[in-house]
Amino acid sequence: MTRHWHENAACKGTALDLFTDQNLQTQAWILTTFCAQCPVRAACEEESARMGDYMWTVRGNMTAANAASREEWVAPSFIRCGTPAGKYAHKHAGEPLCTPCKAAVRGAQRERYRRNKTKEQTNE
Repeated sequence: MTRHWHENAACKGTALDLFTDQNLQTQAWILTTFCAQCPVRAACEEESARMGDYMWTVRGNMTAANAASREEWVAPSFIRCGTPAGKYAHKHAGEPLCTPCKAAVRGAQRERYRRNKTKEQTNE
């Protein structure tokens, strides 16, 4: 798969705001409409796990809820401590969170809060 796999994604050209919607019905619709038949789903899922962005977005047939509930989900070796995805690697390994992962999760939460505040301000 080339590094430009995005060009072949089923969701190419779709508004990015749709993928950050926290509504579970919207997420389920995205998973069945785009992810289920996407030809580059594996590459998308791998990048999503590496970046940890499935915590606040739908990507690679993953959401925060379904990634945490997948019994077969094993943290890929490229997930490192100090990233939001590191939290789930620790969780699935039955380990307590390390300090760098706690800081990364807090940073991601702050960023998500900031983005939502910006959206709210632009909608007013």
